[in-house]
Amino acid sequence: MGKLLEQAISEASKLPESEQEAIGAWLLAELESERRWSELFGRSGSVPDRMADEALNEHEQGLTAPLDPAVCEFARDPGISEVAGRAAGGCSPSSALGIPAVS
Repeated sequence: MGKLLEQAISEASKLPESEQEAIGAWLLAELESERRWSELFGRSGSVPDRMADEALNEHEQGLTAPLDPAVCEFARDPGISEVAGRAAGGCSPSSALGIPAVS
């Protein structure tokens, strides 16, 4: 067991039993949630890769068109660009279509 977890458990053991139970339930729920997210991301890992490959192939075949910069004005904001994983000034097809980004 890591030192920080050991310290947290030591401190929690000093609390009333009802609070200990609440902390235990919370921790177990967090661990289960993390396991489920890891499973979901592991299963869907190839979908974004396939979509990216498809988009690049379409671009290489000349099947894409530049997006209107006015539609994607928000993408020029460095904070939003960084969060969205795009370079400042970039724009995504989904944003041009009004589809909200998934984070």
